[in-house]
Amino acid sequence: MNKLNNTVYWVLPILYIVFGAKLVAAMGFSGDIAPAMAYKVGFSALLMALLLMSNKVKTVGLNLSVNLRVLPLFWPFAVLIIFTLSRPTASPSMVELLQLLVFTLSIGFIEEVVFRGLVFHWLAKHSKVKIVLLSSVIFGLFHGLNILSGDDIRVVGLQVFVAFSIGLVFAVIRMKDSSLLSVIVVHALIDFSEYAANGMSASSEFNEQTVVMWLVPGVVFFVWGLVLLYRLDNTPELKSTTVIN
Repeated sequence: MNKLNNTVYWVLPILYIVFGAKLVAAMGFSGDIAPAMAYKVGFSALLMALLLMSNKVKTVGLNLSVNLRVLPLFWPFAVLIIFTLSRPTASPSMVELLQLLVFTLSIGFIEEVVFRGLVFHWLAKHSKVKIVLLSSVIFGLFHGLNILSGDDIRVVGLQVFVAFSIGLVFAVIRMKDSSLLSVIVVHALIDFSEYAANGMSASSEFNEQTVVMWLVPGVVFFVWGLVLLYRLDNTPELKSTTVIN
C-alpha cells in the first residue's frame, strides 16, 4: 500500500504537468495571465491535497509559527521589490493585478514547499550547511529548464545563478524558521513586482541591460547568502530551527 501511495504521489504531479495546460485551455481561460494563474492554482491545490494525504503538511513547514526575527534578513529583496515597482514599463489593470497576485502566490507556494519543504525533508540527515547548499543548487538548476522555452542560454545561465543565490538566502532563513510562510510571501512579492512592473513577457534577449538586471541583484543575494551561511550554526540538530520529522 505504501508503494502504491508513493507511486500516486509522483504520478499525479507528472500527469498534471503534462496535461494541465490542455485542461486549463479546455476550461476557456484566455489572455496572458489567466491561463498561467489557473494552471498554477491547480498545481497548488494538487500539491496541498497530496501533502494532506501523506500527512506531510507540518513536515514541510506549512504552519503560522513565523519567526519574526528572520524578517530583517530579507532586506535585499525588499530593496529589489521597491526598485522594480518604482520603474514600471507595464500598466496592468486592477483585475490583472489581482490575477498576478494569485499567480505569484501560487508560484511561491509551489516552489517553497518543494525546495525549502520537501527537499529539506529529504536531505534531513545531512548537516545544515549541506542542506542549504544542495537545496540551493537544485533550485538553481530547476530554473535552467527555462532553456526549454527557447531563452538564450546566456540569459538562462544568469537566471540559474540568481535562483541559486536567492535559494541560498531563503534556505538559511528557512533553517532559522519553522514556518515556510515568510519565504512563500517574499518569493511571491519578488515575482509579483517583476510581472506587475514589466509584464508577463519578460525579455530573454542577452544584452547589457539584461546582464545588469540579473547580475547586480544576483551578486548582492549571493554575497548576503554567504554571510548568512557563514553565521549559520552547523550542528546536527535541526528540530529547533526547522520542522523535519
